[in-house]
Amino acid sequence: MNQKTENNKQSATSKLDNSVKKLFIGACLLSVLSVVTSSFTLYKLNESNRDLEDARQKLAVTMNFVAKQQQDIPKIRIIDFSLIAKDWANVDKNVAVAAMDTVIKDYNNKGYVLINSQSVIGDIKPLLIKMPKPENIKAFKK
Repeated sequence: MNQKTENNKQSATSKLDNSVKKLFIGACLLSVLSVVTSSFTLYKLNESNRDLEDARQKLAVTMNFVAKQQQDIPKIRIIDFSLIAKDWANVDKNVAVAAMDTVIKDYNNKGYVLINSQSVIGDIKPLLIKMPKPENIKAFKK
């Protein structure tokens, strides 16, 4: 009977050892899967950050290129001397010339190229310079 009890003890011990081994192997597999999953997630996150940084750099280069192109394009405005002459017909000639000279210098200082309306074909209204009328100046002085 002793031998039977001893066999039962060994059997129980070996079963316990087997279940501990299985539990340990399961824990190891779970740990390995966790490490692999987190490594893959970090890799993908770093990859997306690199892609985002590349996109930002490309956007910055594109914006610089567009800004350079805009800088090279002259700003154009059209001046209609006949319209100005009609508006300023009843005012002293020297005052009219001084006002026109001031407006032209202001547009030139802002980087505009002024073109005479007689040299342009088509609709000029969107590009026509804003020349103050004598009535507005008189009202402003009062």
